[in-house]
Amino acid sequence: MQRPIIVLGMHRSGTSLVAEAVHKWGAFGNDEFLPTDYRNPQGYWEYAPLVHFNRRLMVSAGSQSFIPPSDQGEKTLRERASEPTWRNEALQLIAAMESGKRAWCWKDPRLSVMLPFWQEIWDDVVYVVTVREPLDTALSLKKRDDLPMTAAYLLWQRYMTAILKHSETHPRRIFVQYERILSEPVEECRRLCGFLDEHCGADDAQPPSQRVESMLGAVNPNLRSNASDGAFFSAQEVTDEQKNLYRYLRSRAQSLDEPLDPRVFEIYPGWRDYLQTLVTLNQVRNALMRKEQPLIAKIKRKLIYERQTDNLPW
Repeated sequence: MQRPIIVLGMHRSGTSLVAEAVHKWGAFGNDEFLPTDYRNPQGYWEYAPLVHFNRRLMVSAGSQSFIPPSDQGEKTLRERASEPTWRNEALQLIAAMESGKRAWCWKDPRLSVMLPFWQEIWDDVVYVVTVREPLDTALSLKKRDDLPMTAAYLLWQRYMTAILKHSETHPRRIFVQYERILSEPVEECRRLCGFLDEHCGADDAQPPSQRVESMLGAVNPNLRSNASDGAFFSAQEVTDEQKNLYRYLRSRAQSLDEPLDPRVFEIYPGWRDYLQTLVTLNQVRNALMRKEQPLIAKIKRKLIYERQTDNLPW
């Protein structure tokens, strides 16, 4: 019953809030979390050794956070799981979590597109899938990473379709909508608590009401950034497939048993080339900026010198 709890979802989609609630429910976290910062003052709740491992593993498969694995990349990830070096390190990470002798939790958005690897490693887990208004996620990525909205939507689409593809037949999965946690925290925390109690083994010494009360401590509406409230469906950059995907995810978060038809939110060909081009252009821009810095500094020194010697105005 002490199954691992895996929080899945796109970057900037409320995974930190949900992971914190899961930890407050009683899941073990090993406490080696990434440090807090101004973007997430309540913490990321990401196990640092796992994050570092996932980054290296993605690179080995020709991917990174903003260039998710292609179908071929997923095959490579699956093959990595049988390679002794990668497999042994992954098993060591899991062993460190199992040292808590109770249900434990991992949260790293990269897991969403790395399930082909991890599903070859772990045995029996529980998935908690976070769902957030895609426009708010895209706005957050634009602000944090200067990512174009179209690229942010593509990333969101790939992450979420990967989750659906690799977890659809899994018997223990729950969808949690970020906006509903903030607007109806008691109801949503009770729903999540009941799910975790059933599938992960709760602490019998603590009544469910006490666990829910603890989970509510993770909910802080003041930390919410962006609140478009449904504007995603009228945004010009959004494709019909992306709208269909969000409708489906929202229905699952409302516990509606809607049949899955991946064809209605299939991502268009060439999506990865577009993301790769953006990353390459950004790297070129940064390289040019670094190259120009000495020249800019030299010009500034010359201007300061001329002002001091000739009393030139600025």
